[in-house]
Amino acid sequence: MCNRAATTREHSPPYAFFPPGHRTNLITVPSCPTHNNRNSLDVEYVRNLICSDLHVNEVGLAMFATARRSFERSPALFRRTFARYRLVVVNGEETFVYKVNLTRFKRIIRAVANALYFHEFGEKFQHHWLVYNATMISENRGFRGLVDTHNPQLRAMLRNVPAAEQHTNQPEVFRYGVYRGQEEHEVLYRLLFYGGVDIYAFGATPEQLENNPQSEPNRGQARDSAILKDQRSEFCNVL
Repeated sequence: MCNRAATTREHSPPYAFFPPGHRTNLITVPSCPTHNNRNSLDVEYVRNLICSDLHVNEVGLAMFATARRSFERSPALFRRTFARYRLVVVNGEETFVYKVNLTRFKRIIRAVANALYFHEFGEKFQHHWLVYNATMISENRGFRGLVDTHNPQLRAMLRNVPAAEQHTNQPEVFRYGVYRGQEEHEVLYRLLFYGGVDIYAFGATPEQLENNPQSEPNRGQARDSAILKDQRSEFCNVL
């Protein structure tokens, strides 16, 4: 959302996140054509990242088939997405962890949070969104095998925030809850994609960011890892 004339509608989450059979009665907000189309490559990247996560449901697995086709069409996209990875064993099965471009990831999640805020409250959010993916694992754990003592505590704290569940017409693809405090910036969204990918966006003022530049979880680009859903799929064999 921006200050240009809003002549189109923007889906939140983006339309590309929804597989066939799950595309009716989606949340939309006013948008300008430029804003609505300029993030298409980032949308594809983030959708592929989320639906490849270990924790998705059957709808997420179906969406993963679409992600596979995008990789087959663009080997360069595949190489960029999985530029760095490490083989691991999860629940007795071999898979891998890979580096995530958090700059692209947060750009799309912030756009989703902005759209939901406008959908809920009828006005633009005037502050900054901090973004945290509670299903990612830290780089130290994913690539170095070190114990992570910080993130489990943070996840527990966020999951205890009383975010009121909101109605969505496609809950197997996307559900969300919202908490709003007394201050204008005190807003938290819990975004749940494909039944298991748990992402948080919460508001902060510029002053808070300036006074504590490390206040954002996972601050910086590509500092976290995600666990791929299924290494046995065809496109993974090219690694």
